[in-house]
Amino acid sequence: MSFTWSRGRQLENITFKDDTKATYKYNESGLRIYKDTETATTTYEWDDTKLIRETVTYKTIEKKYDIWYLYDSTGSVVGYEYNYINDQDKKCSDKIYYEKDLQGNVIGLLDSQGKVIATYAYDAWGNIIDSVCHLYGE
Repeated sequence: MSFTWSRGRQLENITFKDDTKATYKYNESGLRIYKDTETATTTYEWDDTKLIRETVTYKTIEKKYDIWYLYDSTGSVVGYEYNYINDQDKKCSDKIYYEKDLQGNVIGLLDSQGKVIATYAYDAWGNIIDSVCHLYGE
């Protein structure tokens, strides 16, 4: 795997062992605005330094996900809302909320009804040591 950097700290390209690539672009403030891989293209929209939206367009399955980040009154991200068109051409939307510990680490994901859909555990240095996806109905 090889990396190409620009402006010292901005990742520009990754070439993986199988010769697939990922390409990145940044705005004048150094914030990522674009990512392109073999399977998807992602664009990022910012309000100053706050990420407000991601649009992910998958190339092979022709699907597009629109992700809007949700913030509380202090400016801390608390979750996201995503929209997509399902296989029956119906627009679908849902919200996912973050459950955080006192350090601000995301320790769980909750659906719009408050049901836990994922949990995360960290070591003393903040590295994820366990993650569990809770399937619906379990």
